[in-house]
Amino acid sequence: MDNVICRGCGKDSSEPVAKSFDGETMHYHHHWIRYDHYGIQTGMYCDKCYNSNDSSLYPYRKDDYYDPAYAGEMLEEEDW
Repeated sequence: MDNVICRGCGKDSSEPVAKSFDGETMHYHHHWIRYDHYGIQTGMYCDKCYNSNDSSLYPYRKDDYYDPAYAGEMLEEEDW
């Protein structure tokens, strides 16, 4: 199995990705797998690149970037 390489700086993790299958879905496990706020995988980034504020090393947002004010109509009744 190949070792993981950081997409930010190119560093080798020296650890392979562990895989598990639950009968329906293949799951990948590695401490460098990063996700955005909504659980969408963004790639493999080392801690140094992930924690830096340099967008050339980790180009994805880590905050809650969803704003319901820009989402269109609301489903709840308005209290007017």
